[in-house]
Amino acid sequence: MNIIILLKNIFLKLEKQLNLKNMNPSKIIGIILIVISLGVGYIGINKIADNTKEINFLGLKINASNESGKQEGYLYLGLGVILLVGGIYTVNKSN
Repeated sequence: MNIIILLKNIFLKLEKQLNLKNMNPSKIIGIILIVISLGVGYIGINKIADNTKEINFLGLKINASNESGKQEGYLYLGLGVILLVGGIYTVNKSN
């Protein structure tokens, strides 16, 4: 029971400091979309980098790329861009 009261007090202090009462719910959703887009974009870049390998052996370049993995990475990257644009639009629209 004491933990619930403690969490409530922490939330009330944060609410006063961040002025959350004046924050529009669509602005909060926009910020969440932007944060999610950064994570999805990061995953996409890592998938592309992990699935692109080139080996130089005795002067021969051997390409050992995984095309389906790269396509998946590009999909994640595209989804990240869409989420980023949607988040920016939502934040600007709420002003």
